[in-house]
Amino acid sequence: HATPNLRAWNVGKFSGKPKNDENVAAVEYYVDHPDERIPEGESLNEFKARVRPAILEAIHASNHAGEPGLLVAHSSIIHEISDMLHGDHEAQLVEPGGVVAIHTGRNGLKSEAIFKPKKAPGRKADTVS
Repeated sequence: HATPNLRAWNVGKFSGKPKNDENVAAVEYYVDHPDERIPEGESLNEFKARVRPAILEAIHASNHAGEPGLLVAHSSIIHEISDMLHGDHEAQLVEPGGVVAIHTGRNGLKSEAIFKPKKAPGRKADTVS
């Protein structure tokens, strides 16, 4: 079922703008100040408060059903899943159309880029099993 809680981060006035150095730097300000709301959008902490429960609900529903679940979501959701499970929003990135799997490992939940993995900026390599 569709849920508005898994919409992408509402970057307000930056939505649809080119990802040039100026705009990226401006959005980074809001990443560094997560309680500050982007004009016409939402703060990073508002985004996290909206999506984290929806992500956990989807994981719980899949586990309860005993069947693999599927979330179709924007890259900002993948960043948040990565932050939730690895403490690093760039730990698991994918190219557009890519797939990140969430599964239970020895030490709890983890995510893994399984299709179209993307190397995070400044990282030497991402591992894919």
